[in-house]
Amino acid sequence: MAIYKANFKRINFDFRPALEQTADVVFETDIPCDDENIEEFEEFMWEEMWKQNPHWKNSEGPLRNKAGWSSVLVDSQIDKISYEGGWTSALADS
Repeated sequence: MAIYKANFKRINFDFRPALEQTADVVFETDIPCDDENIEEFEEFMWEEMWKQNPHWKNSEGPLRNKAGWSSVLVDSQIDKISYEGGWTSALADS
């Protein structure tokens, strides 16, 4: 199985400057990220995004009844990443 990271973003244009929320979504899948499987891969990626960020289904903005969030967009490329394993902490080194 491969591990991927995709960055998602939503924007609230009713404020100046606009408000932005981003989320890195990490997921593991056997579905190859290639031209032949892109639809299935993207469907799985979006399912994982909604699982990890269920509150994004609510488009209500930070000020009730004043402004709302845009649609959720994939903000950048999808990266294949690796997991190094184990617990690491910058404080452990000090």
